[in-house]
Amino acid sequence: MTREAAPPDGGGDGECRERMLASLLDATQELMVARDADAIAQVAVDAARDRLGYELVGVHLLPDAPRPEGDGGGPNSPEGLVPIAWTEPLVALIGQDPPPTIEPGTGVAWESFEEGSLRVFDDLRTAEVELMDPETAFRSELHVPLGRHGILIVGSAEVDEFDAGDVYFARILAANTTAALENLAARRAIEAREQELARQNRRLEEFADVISHDLRNPLAVAQATIEMGLETGEAAEFEKTRDALDRMEALVDGLLTLAKEGRAVGDPEPVDVAAVAERAWETVETGGATLTTASVDLQADPARLRQLLENLLRNAVDHGADDPADLTVTVGPLEDGPGFVVADDGRGIPEKERDAVFEHGVSPGGGTGLGLTIVRTIAEAHGWSVGVEPSEDGGTRFVFRTAER
Repeated sequence: MTREAAPPDGGGDGECRERMLASLLDATQELMVARDADAIAQVAVDAARDRLGYELVGVHLLPDAPRPEGDGGGPNSPEGLVPIAWTEPLVALIGQDPPPTIEPGTGVAWESFEEGSLRVFDDLRTAEVELMDPETAFRSELHVPLGRHGILIVGSAEVDEFDAGDVYFARILAANTTAALENLAARRAIEAREQELARQNRRLEEFADVISHDLRNPLAVAQATIEMGLETGEAAEFEKTRDALDRMEALVDGLLTLAKEGRAVGDPEPVDVAAVAERAWETVETGGATLTTASVDLQADPARLRQLLENLLRNAVDHGADDPADLTVTVGPLEDGPGFVVADDGRGIPEKERDAVFEHGVSPGGGTGLGLTIVRTIAEAHGWSVGVEPSEDGGTRFVFRTAER
């Protein structure tokens, strides 16, 4: 591998040094506008190859780096430093595409990441370090940690390949890459906070609507029937009062559930959606309906996931068919990405009503109309999206895309 390099003290080819610095400045602008960590890693590798002349370059990041939507660190994500971007000569030399993940506690690259400081190895075969591959084709390596996110590795099949100029420019590129990753992480945190505030504002609006309309109506009924009952002494009037108070109690319970379930899930744990659905089914008056499940592993708050499934299963049994014994409800994996579905083969939801199905309102069965609102709230608290569409059997299919971060 041959290329020009300039020492950091300004000696050597000053013109080349200035040209490379200007080139790195251009790369920095690309880094700062990159949309996610994958794009940042690719810009860094391209800059190391095209602007600094390195042929064997790779960037590895931790799974929780701000990755593209739907490609975050979920329960099945690998541990360690995951290969994100690399040059073609790198994979050609090692004979593995993509390059291997750098496992925690193994190899000199992980050691460099944990140490957090730039390291140069003039000859890996003679260095007293642990190698992931003792038969590695690399002789020299330059390790530049990218803060808490990962590591930039530049290699060579020759010994004593890297000098002070290499260290200087690699350090600048890594510092700018780290700054871009930090900036992206900060932007993602702000976006997440803004989304949480929007959800909270929507819940407050829903609370206000329920209090001003849904609660006001049964309260008016209760007041009127009490007055009528006191005048006439008829027990039927007091029965109406009790019904109105029962509805108010159900609405208040629903509001409390919305308030509780709307908090963002901060400490999810691995769960099998099928197992949670089967436990939830035991609490539902099924009326002879059938539940079928297929395993789906994801990260969730088990109690809130169970509440979500109970609401959906109860909704299917109550509204899916005239005779629940004719109804089958299916819980299983999403076919085209991370997530799960809850579907039934009942009468379905008319197309014109699907967009509003998660908004609170009067239930067709005389309930509070908050059941599916709670489902949406729990999903959003996990960072999931939820939609409704026809099932293959003509019933209703609720689709949850987890896109875990």
